[in-house]
Amino acid sequence: MERVARAYAEQAGYQFHRNVGAGAFKQTFLISNKDGSVALKVLRDTCSVVRTQREIDAMQRCSHPNIAVR
Repeated sequence: MERVARAYAEQAGYQFHRNVGAGAFKQTFLISNKDGSVALKVLRDTCSVVRTQREIDAMQRCSHPNIAVR
């Protein structure tokens, strides 16, 4: 999963820093660019689509300057 995170970071103009956490369905990495640092979540192939959509929906309802939703 780190390979995927590194490839995404490079392609998107970010610098890869490190793994910051892992769970049953995803791994989270710290990446940054000139605008600051962000967390990049990479989903495992076995991740539930329904569970992932619930997490996305919940994050989109959040309003905080440190939460970026794309």
